[in-house]
Amino acid sequence: QRCAMRAVLLLPVLLAAVAGAVRTTYKMDFGWRFHLGDDVSGAQVAGYDDAGWRALDVPHDFVVEGAFNETADVNHGYLPYGVGWYRKHFTMPADAKGKSITLLFDGTQTSSTVWLNGVELGEHHTGYTPYYFDLTGSAAVVFAQENVLAVRVDATQPDSWWYDGGGIYRHVWLVVCEPLHIATWGVWALSYVESGSIVHNGTGAFGSATLKPQVTLQNRGPKATSFRVAQTVTDAAGAEVIAGTSQDITISAGELNMTVTESLPLDSVALWSPENPALYTLTTTIIAAGTLVDEVITVFGVRELKWVVDDGFYLNGELLKVKGLANHQDFAGLGVAVPDSLQSWRVKKLKEMGANAWRTAHNPPNTALLDACDTEGFLVWDENHRNNADADGITDLYTMLFRDRNHPSIIYWSLCNEALCNGFDVDNAQVLADIVHNTDPTRPVTAAVNTDFDSKFRTLLDVMGINYNIPSYDSIHAKNPKLPLTGSETASAVSDRGVYVTDTIECYVSAYDSNAVPWGATAEDAWDAVDQREFLEGAFVWTGFDYKGEPTPYAWPNVNSHFGVIDIAGFAKDSFYAYQSMWLTDVNVLHTLPHWNGADTPYVFAVACEDAMPQQRWAFTDDGRLVNDDGRCVTATCDDVDTGCEPARLSACDAENSDQQFRYDDDGEIVVASNGGCLDIWNSGQSITVGVFRCDGLDNQHWKIDEATGHVVSQYNASVCLSAGSGAVTVWAYTTAASVELLVNGKSQGVRAVPRNGHAEWSVAYAPGELTAISYDEDGATVQTAVTKTTGQPAAIGLQVDLAGRDAIEADGQDVALVTAAIVDAEGLLVPTASNYITFSVTDVGSVVGVGNGDPSSHEPDKALARSAFSGVARVIVGQANATGTLTLRATSPGLRSAVLTVPVVRVENPAPVL
Repeated sequence: QRCAMRAVLLLPVLLAAVAGAVRTTYKMDFGWRFHLGDDVSGAQVAGYDDAGWRALDVPHDFVVEGAFNETADVNHGYLPYGVGWYRKHFTMPADAKGKSITLLFDGTQTSSTVWLNGVELGEHHTGYTPYYFDLTGSAAVVFAQENVLAVRVDATQPDSWWYDGGGIYRHVWLVVCEPLHIATWGVWALSYVESGSIVHNGTGAFGSATLKPQVTLQNRGPKATSFRVAQTVTDAAGAEVIAGTSQDITISAGELNMTVTESLPLDSVALWSPENPALYTLTTTIIAAGTLVDEVITVFGVRELKWVVDDGFYLNGELLKVKGLANHQDFAGLGVAVPDSLQSWRVKKLKEMGANAWRTAHNPPNTALLDACDTEGFLVWDENHRNNADADGITDLYTMLFRDRNHPSIIYWSLCNEALCNGFDVDNAQVLADIVHNTDPTRPVTAAVNTDFDSKFRTLLDVMGINYNIPSYDSIHAKNPKLPLTGSETASAVSDRGVYVTDTIECYVSAYDSNAVPWGATAEDAWDAVDQREFLEGAFVWTGFDYKGEPTPYAWPNVNSHFGVIDIAGFAKDSFYAYQSMWLTDVNVLHTLPHWNGADTPYVFAVACEDAMPQQRWAFTDDGRLVNDDGRCVTATCDDVDTGCEPARLSACDAENSDQQFRYDDDGEIVVASNGGCLDIWNSGQSITVGVFRCDGLDNQHWKIDEATGHVVSQYNASVCLSAGSGAVTVWAYTTAASVELLVNGKSQGVRAVPRNGHAEWSVAYAPGELTAISYDEDGATVQTAVTKTTGQPAAIGLQVDLAGRDAIEADGQDVALVTAAIVDAEGLLVPTASNYITFSVTDVGSVVGVGNGDPSSHEPDKALARSAFSGVARVIVGQANATGTLTLRATSPGLRSAVLTVPVVRVENPAPVL
C-alpha cells in the first residue's frame, strides 16, 4: 500500500458541520460460549450446537482454571496448557450495512484461528499483540440477523518461558464507521517542545510546543471524496487550547493509507512528568460535504526526552534517575486476564514504593496499563516480544508502535530481551531498528542485553540495556563512551513474604534481603551499584510482582516465582520498604522485620516458658508425634546420632515419616523412632538449639510434658520450654532517617547508623511483647516510631477493600475490587503466622472473581470460593457486577469470628455499546 503524505494548512476557525453518522465501537466481551479441549468437530460452523458449552465473558484465561500438576512445565507454573474454543452469537446491526466494519482482538494467547459464520477470517500466532479483520463488504456478514463468531485458541506451545496463560485474555471490539474514516490507530499526536522554552515552577514544567498530528485515512467507498480534517485540543479541565480545520483534501476511491500531517502551536503547555502527568485531548473529526463522518479521541502528553552519556536521562530539562521494575502480566486469582481497573492499582502500588517506571517484560502490554501509566506519571519501557524480521515479526513491531505511540509514558522502544533477541541477530535487529527510527524518531531504540556486550548488536541501539553484570558496568561504559546505558534488568533477589528463615524442605526463601540468584544481587547491592554511577540512567528491578512459573531457586511444590518485591496476590514483602527507604526522598519511612510472634522458623528451640505463646503449646499424639499449636510436627532427622544433628525442624505432619515419631520414656527422654537418638538441648542447656544426640541420660535430654499448659519443659531447667521458633533474632530496620534505635519491651538494644542504600541491624534475644524502633535525623531529633507487637491467637477475620482511591466499583460486568482478608487476634492485630482456611461468599450484586494468598507453594485453585491465609492474609477479588447496588462479601472460618464487607457498585458513565 502506498502512503500519501500531505502537509496542510489549518484554518484558525473550526467550520460548522452537520452532525452525521460517526463511528460506533461495540464491546464484544459478553455472552461467549466456551469449550476446553480440541475434541470437537465442526465448531467453527454457524449451526454447530454449543448449548452444552460453558457460558462466560472475556477477557478469560482458561489455563489458570486448571489444576496444578507436577508433570506439567515448571516454567509455566505447573499448570497444563491446552486448546480452548470460543463461540459468540450476536446480531450485526442493520445500519452497519454499507459501512466499514472492523473486528479487533486486543490479545489471544497463543495461536488463534477466527471464523465468522463458518468462513475463516484468518490466523494470528502471537499472544501479545492485537490484530483485526476487515469485514467491510464480506459475504460472511449477515445484517440484522444472528451471526456466529468462532475462535480456536491453541496454547499448547507457549511463546514464553514464563506463565502466559491461554484464551481470549484481552478485549474484543467491533468498530463500525463510514466508508471514509480514520484508520485503526490512525491518529498520532506527535509533538515537539521548542528548544529553550521550558520553565519550571512549583507545580511542574511548562513550555512552548508544536503539535504535528498525523491522521491516516481510508476510503472504502466507490468514488473519490473531498473532505476536511478538523482538530481541537482541550486540557484536563475540558477547556479549549487550540482548534483548526484543514483546507479541502480529496481521497481516491479505495485509498487505504492517506496520511495528512497538520501543525498546531501549543503555547505555555504543561509538560508531562511523574510529578505532574499533564494530559491533553485531541479530537479529530472528518467532515465531508458539510457532514461529520468520523471522529477519534486521542489522549496525549507533551514532554522533552534527552539522554546524556555521562549524566543519564533528562525529562523536561531535569535529570531523572529511572527507578523501575519489570513485570509480567498475571495476577493471583486472574491469570493473565487482568481487569483494566487492576492495572491502575498495580501502577499506584509501585508508585507508593517510590518507583517511577515499568518495563513490560517481555512483550507489549494491554492498553489499560499504558493508560494507567499516563495518568499516574509512570515511565514505560515498551518491549517488542521477539527480534524477528519475518512478516509476522515486522507486523508485530508496527502494531506495537502504531497502537502505543500516543502514550507519553513510553520513553523507550525495546527490540527484545535476552534469548528473545535470537542470539542478538544483527541483521534482524537492523531491520527492526530502522522501522522504529522511521516510524517514531522521538524515542530511542533499546534492548535488554545480557551477554556479548562488544558485539555489533550494540551499535544498533540508541540506549543499551544491561541485564545484571554489575561487575561489568564500568568496563562496558569505558568501551562505549558515546552510548547511553541503563540497567534493564537488575537484582533478581528472592524472598517470601512473612518467612524469616530459608526452608529448603518446604521451599521458602527468607524475607531478609540476603538471597539472590547467582547472576543477580540483593536489592540493596543492585540499586547501590546503579545509584553510585551517574552514567547509568537507572534500573528496572526483576520483578515488581511475583508471577506464576520460574520458581527459582526451587521447583515443585513451588508454582510461582520468588522474585517479586510484591507477592503475586499484591501484598508487599519486606523488600518493598527497602526500596521505599532507597527511592523515596519526601516521605518518612521506618519498617522493621521480622514480625514479633517468635522467630517464625521451621526449627525448634528451647527458651523461657511463656504461657501466652502458641509456639510453646504442644500435643503428644497417640502415634507419638509432637504437634505444635499451628499443626506442624517436630521432625528430628539425624544420620549419625553419635556425632549429633542440630537443629530439629518443624514441618508438615506426615504419618509415614519415622523422623516425626517419638517414644516418651518414663524418665522423660523423648526418643526418635527412626534413629534412636534423643531430643537434646545442645551444650547442656547453654544454647537455645534443640537437636538430636545419642541418648546419654543427662538432664538436658529429659523433658516433662505438662498436659495442662501444653508445655514441654526441660528437666534441666524448669523455666525453659520447647518452642517453635525463638531464641536470638536478627532484626532489620529500613528507614529514610539517619539512624535507628531498637527497643525490646522498652529496653534499648542500641542505636545504629543507617548507611546509604542499606539498613540498620541488631541481633537480640527474643522475648514476647513489643519491638519498638525509633528513627532519628542527623541532629538526633526523633523522626518516627514503629511498634510491632506479639499477637494473641487467631480470633477473627478482618476485611479491608482497596479501591485505589476510588469510592466504588462500576457496574460494567468487568470492574473489580481487591479485598484483604486478615486473620486477627482479639485485639484486632494481624496474626502474622496464621494460615486459617477462609470461605467467601458474595450476595446482592457481583461475585467472587478469584482468590490468592502469595504462597509460592500453594496448590489451592485461583478460581474458588475459599483460600488459606499465608502469613496472616489472603486475597479475594470481587466485582464483575452487571447492576448497581451494594456488593456484600462475607468471610467465614471455623473457630473465628466472621466478617462482612460492603462495596458500592455505581452506574457507568458513557458505557461502550455492547453486542
